[in-house]
Amino acid sequence: MLKKDSLVNGVVIGAVLFMITAVIITAFNYMWVELLQYPNYLAPPKLQLVVLFFNLIFFRFMISKWKKTETAKGMFLVIAVSVAFYLLINKIHI
Repeated sequence: MLKKDSLVNGVVIGAVLFMITAVIITAFNYMWVELLQYPNYLAPPKLQLVVLFFNLIFFRFMISKWKKTETAKGMFLVIAVSVAFYLLINKIHI
């Protein structure tokens, strides 16, 4: 299913990648703050931006290195919705 270059695959990959990076970065942040007793540098707005940054890096690899343009369009859709949701949640006016 995920072998071909399609928009649906990009949406699925983008959503799964977003959740995986969020879980990994949240786990590292938990270890950093709770277990090691260091200050919390990744408060929730910053944490969401770091997750979006990693997804943008993967999006760039999808377009430039692997030449999967349709899949990258689906990933971009997930990233754009995530950014819009981030702006709405944090009440940032453009």
